[in-house]
Amino acid sequence: MISLIAMVDMGDGIGDDKGNLLFNIPKDMAHFKKVTKGKKVVMGRKTWDSLPKKPLKNRENYVLTNQKDFKDNGAKVIHSIDDVLELSKDEDLFVIGGGEIYKSLMPYADRLIITHVHSVNINARTFFPSISPRDWKIDSENMVRHEEDDNRPSFTIATYNRAE
Repeated sequence: MISLIAMVDMGDGIGDDKGNLLFNIPKDMAHFKKVTKGKKVVMGRKTWDSLPKKPLKNRENYVLTNQKDFKDNGAKVIHSIDDVLELSKDEDLFVIGGGEIYKSLMPYADRLIITHVHSVNINARTFFPSISPRDWKIDSENMVRHEEDDNRPSFTIATYNRAE
């Protein structure tokens, strides 16, 4: 199963021009860690470069890049969507960014786990692809709303399953 997991603002923004997340929300980070712990995570090179600590602990890290000579300690390098599909045959795989990787892999995803931040960040320069209700059905039983706290915006974590 391929799951795309992301935090998006109300304008579908996911990152600024430096590749940083738009919001620092510890509850969302805890959710991300819980959901992806012990799993394979796939990210683009720019997302890998933006990580403050590499590799992500307790996960099998993969970097999807066109750069044939890319090497980095702590991550396995893959170069194609076929490589991603092969990795997902027997286990859950989580795609964690960035924008181009989400766009490329959305047609192959089975599930979306989206943290919808109830705010807009004007610094957004990278965006998540549109979630079409024709292609995706929200799992209303797994929606969790979190109210604003510590000057952090409210947000809802929603799971979408591919429509049959």
